[in-house]
Amino acid sequence: MRANLHVVRMLISIATIITAAPVFASDGQLEINQACAVNTGCFTGDAPGFPVTITTPGSYRLTGSLDLSAEGVNVSGIAVSVPAVTIDLGGFHIAGPTSCSGSGASISCSPSSTGVGAAGVQFTINATAGVVQNGIVRNMTNFGILSQATGLRVQDVTAIHNGRDGIAGKQGSLVVNSVSIENGQDGIDVNTGSVVDGVTAIGNGSNVIRGQGTASVVTRT
Repeated sequence: MRANLHVVRMLISIATIITAAPVFASDGQLEINQACAVNTGCFTGDAPGFPVTITTPGSYRLTGSLDLSAEGVNVSGIAVSVPAVTIDLGGFHIAGPTSCSGSGASISCSPSSTGVGAAGVQFTINATAGVVQNGIVRNMTNFGILSQATGLRVQDVTAIHNGRDGIAGKQGSLVVNSVSIENGQDGIDVNTGSVVDGVTAIGNGSNVIRGQGTASVVTRT
């Protein structure tokens, strides 16, 4: 009887380890989804609960949408603190609790965030050369995508009905083939030496596209 109990405990321990282990897609990308985000953490360095925290450079991919509608107003979906991270949204969305009504100067979004960094995808000041592609970031209390570091690249992303800017980056940002619609403030906000190409930005509360600093280029909008 004791031997059987020992075996059961070993099996439970093994199952717990397997459940908490990171999952790799066939191409080597680490997977992110609602189940691992909430229950176990999706990989080493990520604790259960939002935000999903990325502390290792590499390639990551959503394998399901992330729902933050029940989270607080200052919570990000994914937070990146290291350089050279690529996040493929996989055609899925990251969605928060905010609802926006109206358009342009009359737009109103609630609830709103009091946290400067809250975003669907957030890159901290050290997370240079971050990439987000292929999906939707919507209804976040503050930013859809925010990079506080240089070298952000956003491609094939739709940012809609976020409480502040749809897409915001620092120096050397590249935003291409993307859409930013009816966000509470700027559709796209970038800084010195950035390129915005082939985008649609309409109905946002402040600027359609805001290029701060110098030597930024906007084409095919």
